[in-house]
Amino acid sequence: LPTEAAALVSQVLQLQSCPWSCLGLPRRTPAELARKRYLQLALRLHPDKCKHRQARTAFVAAERAYRSICRRQATGCKVRDVPRWGGEP
Repeated sequence: LPTEAAALVSQVLQLQSCPWSCLGLPRRTPAELARKRYLQLALRLHPDKCKHRQARTAFVAAERAYRSICRRQATGCKVRDVPRWGGEP
C-alpha cells in the first residue's frame, strides 16, 4: 500500500498541468483559500519533512501552481512570500 506521502506526491505530480487540480482546489477558488491550501501542501511536501524521492519535484509543482493561480487572479495573492524553489519567476 502506498503511504500517505507517496499518494500526495503522486497526486500533485499527476495533476500539475492544472494549477487548481494540483492544489486539490476547484477553479475560481478565492486567493486566500488557495494560499491556505498551498501552505498546507508546502508543509507536507517540503523535502526536509517528506522523505519521498520525488518530494522536491512535487513541492516545486505546488509552488508553481500557487504562483500560476496568483498570476491569473492578480489580486489577493502574496506571491512575494513564496520562495522560488523551481527557478521560475
